[in-house]
Amino acid sequence: METKTVKKVWYALCMIVAFCSLLMGGSDNAYLALLALLGMMPLYLFNKMRGIKNYFSILAILCSEFMLIGFISDKWADRVLEISGIFNMISDFSLLPFITMVLWVFVVALYTMDSAQKQSRETKIARNIWLGMLIVVVAIVAYILYDANFRGNGDKYGSLQAYLVLDNNWGTNRGYIWRLAIRIYKDFPISHKIFGSGPDTFGILTVTQYYDEMLRIYNQKFESVHNEYLQYFVTLGIVGIIAYLNLLISSLVRMIRRSGGNPAVMAIVYSVISYGAQAVVNISVPIVAPIMLLCRILKIVYSVNGMGNSKCGRYFLLHPYKYLVYSYRRRRKNKFQVKVNTSEKV
Repeated sequence: METKTVKKVWYALCMIVAFCSLLMGGSDNAYLALLALLGMMPLYLFNKMRGIKNYFSILAILCSEFMLIGFISDKWADRVLEISGIFNMISDFSLLPFITMVLWVFVVALYTMDSAQKQSRETKIARNIWLGMLIVVVAIVAYILYDANFRGNGDKYGSLQAYLVLDNNWGTNRGYIWRLAIRIYKDFPISHKIFGSGPDTFGILTVTQYYDEMLRIYNQKFESVHNEYLQYFVTLGIVGIIAYLNLLISSLVRMIRRSGGNPAVMAIVYSVISYGAQAVVNISVPIVAPIMLLCRILKIVYSVNGMGNSKCGRYFLLHPYKYLVYSYRRRRKNKFQVKVNTSEKV
């Protein structure tokens, strides 16, 4: 979408800083959002050579950041905070330097090929190939989870066992919290099963009913499910979770269908998809949830008004204040034209 080189460089720097923040945050939850973003983006980007080279540029930058932050963490271990978890598994991977180098060579080749073409052609071949690979990967991951949890073969996956075996201690005791939430829901009367126990009441339920058990097993109390969907299922009931999922899914579908391929629109779509992925293992926090709700409202308003790729639509998404000025001037212009037409008829 952006054509000015200065702005492109600025956006790239913002992305680099954002990736640094994500990797240095020390939370494995963020990798679900990252996987969703990197896994789903090619379904939109791979229709043109420009999108393919941008995607692999992002991968090359991300791998380079893994190497750089990993080097800093090892070189000055006594001066910086330790980063553990998935980050260490990736940064310590022996083939990471080779993969990073191959990615950069591939990016240079893609840019060379793209500059040699007079016009960027659209194609569905790369997107269909990626979709097939995505389906295969999802099937493999599903089988591995089944093998590790239902067939009891978690030991054969080595260090990945801690992420694959969903026992009570999985995900900093999230396995226990999720099972506890299901137990609480099963004990609900029918009215609470339909409408829930009330917003943000999970902590009240655990403390009043399972306080001794939590202290005996983990010596702490749990006030959140750490799964946004399961949290809404317990506190808002089956009606609440259906309404929430309907808002999430229907707004995404509507926006994708009416986006017209607008990159600004798809950026909002992928931000919501990423949020939805990490919400599986996280809570709804005040600093993030309102932004996602605002993004969904923007999507719905955008699609209802049918702004498409118009000037008004670009202002609405990228520069809201310009959109207000633009809309005001357009309304003034329309009123003036109506007055002129009326005077001519008289």
